[in-house]
Amino acid sequence: MSKLCWRVTPVNGYDIPALERWLEEMAGEGLIFFMTTGPLTAFQREAPASLRIHLEPARGSVSEEPPELADLYAQAGWRYLGPFRGSYFVYATGDREARAYTDPESMDWALGRFFRQKLLGGLGLLAANALLLALYYNMVGVAFTYLHDGYPVTAFAHYPLAALLLTVLGLALVDLSWFLGLGRLRRFRRSIAAGQTPELGRRGGWLLAAGVVVLIPVVINTCQLFLGMDYRAYPASEAQLLTIEEIEGDGLRATGDRMYNMDYVSHGGTLLEMEYWYWRQYSSFPHYEVEGNYWDQVPVVQYSIRRFPLTALAQAYWEEQGRIGWYGYDPVEGLVPDAAFDAVSAKRGENGRGVPQTTLVLRRGRTVMRVEYRGEKDLLEFQEELAAMMAALE
Repeated sequence: MSKLCWRVTPVNGYDIPALERWLEEMAGEGLIFFMTTGPLTAFQREAPASLRIHLEPARGSVSEEPPELADLYAQAGWRYLGPFRGSYFVYATGDREARAYTDPESMDWALGRFFRQKLLGGLGLLAANALLLALYYNMVGVAFTYLHDGYPVTAFAHYPLAALLLTVLGLALVDLSWFLGLGRLRRFRRSIAAGQTPELGRRGGWLLAAGVVVLIPVVINTCQLFLGMDYRAYPASEAQLLTIEEIEGDGLRATGDRMYNMDYVSHGGTLLEMEYWYWRQYSSFPHYEVEGNYWDQVPVVQYSIRRFPLTALAQAYWEEQGRIGWYGYDPVEGLVPDAAFDAVSAKRGENGRGVPQTTLVLRRGRTVMRVEYRGEKDLLEFQEELAAMMAALE
């Protein structure tokens, strides 16, 4: 059996008397304080002991016990157990009547310095709030418009809305834990100054633990963004694509303009953002004519693909995408999907120049493809080729 045992710290990290009481209770169960990692506390398994625990507020770094404290506490019969987070040095003694401070004024001074130190430490927390919230709020774009219009899955699939909501929730829990902790620390100092027995706080450590758990995926997602792991484009020549030339036939040629004929497949996704693929291709058109630019008249095909963690989400997204379309589109009734697909929907209409356009939405398992096509051909005749495209992504 491992000698280390981990527990979630159940009390607020600034509630000194409650922390001391909890560590004493753990010692009585044979779990002696060893170290901390975030909201977790590690204990060494030893024989149950009746100990008196004291948390000495740190003046600076807790990486090493200050020599003056080591000598002072050793002479008084205390032994050093280790640092608690970045806040305290933990001492223990078998004398249950021992007191680390016999002078209330000295303890009040130490607590006052510690309170001011943690109050200033809130600037770092404020900076983390501002950076994370600004990052994800500026990335959500029109996500709230999709929510308002009744397309929630589309909003979460196209924008980092999940990351934003988790950021708000996680930071709210951590901030609340910090504020409550400062309040407990202030009341503890007042009780010491008044010569009163400090009141033990409630088990508020779960706020920090819950906040950290919520923020872990946000931190991973943020690292993926800053390390460039969110975008992984690859050459279109390596993808199995149904091109505009294959759809139109008759010797039609795609444009050589890379803006309108992508030579790469846009591909990306993170822990909290759905994996996606995007590619488009226009047929050749005259860029400079006396009568204007004909880019909106020539055949074009555009693919937008999303992969979801759950089939139910993919189905909901397919249903929403089937309702999203250009104005004037008419749904195609009585569709019989190819055996390779789980669901198919289509709409047909015309653009402002009277050119036929089709929107086709296909679902295969957890993957949904939205195809936007402008041209005279019947896109439904290419279900086999589109199924091969989606199968190649699996």
